[in-house]
Amino acid sequence: MEQAVERLAKANPNVTVLTQSLKLPLVKAALEAVSGNDWQSLDGIKLDCEAPAKGSYTPDLIVVNRARHTAYILDLKRSLASYGDTSRLEELKMKMMTAAMVLPDWLYKNHKRVMVDTVEVAIVDGASRPSDHATGVWAVSEIDDLREIDGVAVCMAELRSRFGRRVQQLLEAEARKALGVGDCVAHTRQAAGPVEWSGSQLRGRAGNRSAG
Repeated sequence: MEQAVERLAKANPNVTVLTQSLKLPLVKAALEAVSGNDWQSLDGIKLDCEAPAKGSYTPDLIVVNRARHTAYILDLKRSLASYGDTSRLEELKMKMMTAAMVLPDWLYKNHKRVMVDTVEVAIVDGASRPSDHATGVWAVSEIDDLREIDGVAVCMAELRSRFGRRVQQLLEAEARKALGVGDCVAHTRQAAGPVEWSGSQLRGRAGNRSAG
């Protein structure tokens, strides 16, 4: 999922996707602010990323829209089924919001003085269950809104479908091999070819949408 999102981002020249060295400090002051306040009330508050911290959080991706000076901290989950009704999801969201408060300063100091004014967080559920924006969960079908590129959700759905078919093919081949049914090479269907998209499928958005 991470690689697909990164490659599809190239359709919008204003969007930069950061994937490497994303260890963000969990500054103590930010932890206290997030634990005692509503997230909306903290909008616009930025803290020093070099202040005393208590641990760190590493997101899967950080998406920056340079034209709008906005950033998104994304945590991509293939499925949230393992989280169930436990507090793990809330703990993850707290870490993401804490990291968001120092992200503007962190980007400025570590990524060629990139400046952002607004930071949003989103946990993307690859299993396409119903989204719950109140808890920070977005369905993969809504990723167009987060990425500001039309057609991303459709392309990612196709990638996931092709990946599923390829896994099925490999399982069938292993089953034939285990049962000794014929030549497994002869019975293994060719993997689906690479996904191709036209310029009309992926186009950078001119609109202004946020994850909030």
